[in-house]
Amino acid sequence: MRRKLTDLAVSRIKEPGIVWDVLLPGFGIRVTSRSKVWIIATRRPGSRHPVRLRLGAYPSMGLLEARDR
Repeated sequence: MRRKLTDLAVSRIKEPGIVWDVLLPGFGIRVTSRSKVWIIATRRPGSRHPVRLRLGAYPSMGLLEARDR
């Protein structure tokens, strides 16, 4: 799912899955039953397949800090 991520929108997400940000391609949040984790999808040099890297956990890392990373 793609959505404009805001602090309010992220706090209201309850269903498990990945929500991608429409403003910053490859940036999103992965939601499980126990946690919310900021992720970025990128490709390593020489690889055709994207990898998802963990940036940090929500709410200890806020939206603005995660976007800056």
